[in-house]
Amino acid sequence: MSYSHPCKKIVDASDLSAFRRSIAYSNIQEAIHSILVLVKSHELPRGILNLKLVSALKCEHATETYTIQCPNGQRVLNSLAYFDSVIENFPPLPGPRRFGNYAFRDWYGQLEDSAAGKLQELDILNTNKAGFLSELSYYFVAAFGSGIRLDFGTGHELSFVAFIGSLLKADALKNITGQDILVIFARYYDLVRRLILTYSLEPAGSHGVWGLDDHFHFIYILGAAQFNEPVSRYAPPVSQCLNEGTISEFLDTNLYINALAFIQKIKSGPFKNHSPLIYDIHTSVTLWKKVLSGLLKMYDVEVLGKFPVVQHFWFGGVLYPWKDENLKDLPVKQEAEKEKENVPTKVLPGVPSTGVSTGAPAPFSSTNISTSTSTPPSSSGTAPTRMPPPRMPPGSRN
Repeated sequence: MSYSHPCKKIVDASDLSAFRRSIAYSNIQEAIHSILVLVKSHELPRGILNLKLVSALKCEHATETYTIQCPNGQRVLNSLAYFDSVIENFPPLPGPRRFGNYAFRDWYGQLEDSAAGKLQELDILNTNKAGFLSELSYYFVAAFGSGIRLDFGTGHELSFVAFIGSLLKADALKNITGQDILVIFARYYDLVRRLILTYSLEPAGSHGVWGLDDHFHFIYILGAAQFNEPVSRYAPPVSQCLNEGTISEFLDTNLYINALAFIQKIKSGPFKNHSPLIYDIHTSVTLWKKVLSGLLKMYDVEVLGKFPVVQHFWFGGVLYPWKDENLKDLPVKQEAEKEKENVPTKVLPGVPSTGVSTGAPAPFSSTNISTSTSTPPSSSGTAPTRMPPPRMPPGSRN
């Protein structure tokens, strides 16, 4: 296999079966597994997360300086810090807009212009570093929302999982610890939430109360893994996680609880009314290992299994290739071959580019979290007009 800049392969819902047969799908699953093996039972160090982003109370900004001993891990952390600082150069434009401040496009343009250069600093033991970084850059840029649609959703979050998974698979994060990985994800989520709040980014493909979360899913998987055995410290009972005391105790050390705090900041009213899916988890499931397994099943169905999300996940030649296990190319519809869209990252010299949309991964379309009763959207990505009450996947309770 040879490197090539990622391009579109999924053009309608019928391509999902080919996607599940692809090496790309297997590599995504491997990335998720590798990340969870590292972070299980680990705490996030206090002082890393910016609590001002998730709490209406007066909180100190994240002031702790954290150094990752793995050089490439520290370089990723430095890149996130750089793009966080760039927000100051592009203040939101004045004027009433409910969603999507156009200044985000200026920030996103800086991301596109600078990402390849920042990633060039990575030490990659690969005979074709330019090819590797060309594919890797796409997933990094795609992880921060759509510069066209001015939105952010679980598809963008998936791109960051793919980015970290690629570094792990390439052995570019040697000796990195679970705590290090949590710090990288924490700074990523802080940056994304700052973008959401600063530029009023629209939830990509959100179904409101029928979705797990307007913007995220993998953050809950990470946090649930932190509370799984072997647990290094007290993990709160699942049923108590919506209590104010539990949230206050764990919002700076656990990503799941931190995500709950963000919901409480941006939404008002009873939790069971605006987030019934999460409320259902904490009133019907008692074990954290069941929460984790249920969230993973849900992720496979509602993120990796939904056309509105994975149509924006594009495929290169090596990291996430559109090939089957026998290395044969999977079928590509004529529409994908004719696709002509702008390239969101700076393509490195010597690497062929097939064109990439700046609006990479977008919506999280959730109609029902149960694997047995979920109603798939039409090929156009429109949701059914009626949606059943949310439930955890079968076998996830108790």
